Amino acid sequence: MFRKHPRRFIIATLTAALAGLAYAVLNQDAGWASSLSLSSPAGASRMVDAFEAASGRHAGFRRNHAKGTCLSGRFDSNGHGTEISTAAFFRQGSYPFTGRFSVMGSNPSLNDTHGRLRSLAVAMTAGGESWRMAMNSVPIFFVNTPEALLEQLRASVPDPQTGAVDPVRMDAFRKAHPEMQPFEQWLDTHRPSTGFDNAAYYSVNAFRFIDAAGRTQVARWRMEPEALYAPLSNAQLEADDPDMLTYGLVSTLAEGPLRWHLILTLALPGDAVNDATKMWSTQGHREIDAGVLVIEHLHAQVDGACRDIDFDPLVLPQGIQPSDDPLLRARSAAYAESHRRRVKESGGR
Repeated sequence: MFRKHPRRFIIATLTAALAGLAYAVLNQDAGWASSLSLSSPAGASRMVDAFEAASGRHAGFRRNHAKGTCLSGRFDSNGHGTEISTAAFFRQGSYPFTGRFSVMGSNPSLNDTHGRLRSLAVAMTAGGESWRMAMNSVPIFFVNTPEALLEQLRASVPDPQTGAVDPVRMDAFRKAHPEMQPFEQWLDTHRPSTGFDNAAYYSVNAFRFIDAAGRTQVARWRMEPEALYAPLSNAQLEADDPDMLTYGLVSTLAEGPLRWHLILTLALPGDAVNDATKMWSTQGHREIDAGVLVIEHLHAQVDGACRDIDFDPLVLPQGIQPSDDPLLRARSAAYAESHRRRVKESGGR
């Protein structure tokens, strides 16, 4: 039958060959990869290659969280954050920002209800300083090292023969990484919210906050919505409504600006400050409400201001420094590599 459709035969053959190559490369023994710094340019390229092989490649789009919408507004600081940091954004006043809501995955046409994790990214400016936040709707990450993330992506590469992820390989990965359990338990016990507007968003990693006297306080933060949380129903989860979250956001924003409180949670002795898989206890921590993030406008990501922004979590103002969490440096490097590729491909999206 291929004689009648030689082009189809060639495409099918190339597709199978490329899939087989990706499968072979990403599932080879990782001995040499463990010695490769995944926060280096070469290591970041390897990581982004793994994302593309595991989830597909869509030219011009982000390699993860490809589907999203741009937004803009202001951060109204109440001045309370100056207690622990000299960052300009904690001084009382209003600071403009550009941001982005997104869902997890590399497919820009993903059905909104198929992903249980959402993200909010923010790029704020104050004078000559910038603060970029990349936050998720789950407060912790599923692995605690870049090497483990690469291993998970390797286990997620679809078999070229079946087109499906090998459950044996994925099960072996889970057994080898028990640190995944808190993340999976969170997803099991916290149903996704009905919209972008009524979800909390977390820094996931910890950061160091330096005050005017030079004292350092480690903290995580979250954006806590003023809108009341409501869980997705079973019917909504099963519905074929690919743009439910974006349409819902348009509707709610038409009624007025959306607001989240920036809550800084200060670490206690014994808290895991360099391990993003560890939850902090829900009691005993001091929290500071540092102000309100106000979303005023939405913009299509195809030509919105957020389109070409690299929401690198290591773009920080003076007064805030990264912790020693190894994921932060690897995230920064991978974001930069993803940005380089998509902007080169089609001007970025």
